[in-house]
Amino acid sequence: MERPPDYRFMNPSLFFSFWITPNRKQIETIIEGESVYIKFSEEDSKTLFYLMTGEKLE
Repeated sequence: MERPPDYRFMNPSLFFSFWITPNRKQIETIIEGESVYIKFSEEDSKTLFYLMTGEKLE
């Protein structure tokens, strides 16, 4: 990614890094060390962002 993640979360064995796209409509995620990349749909990004922060993605 071109910049540091906007959010990072850890469970006991994995680190998750989250970026909000420049248009603030989607979230991109990587699971560090697992070579996993996910770009969530706009609807899923809204739901995920609310669950992570309690705020609306706008």
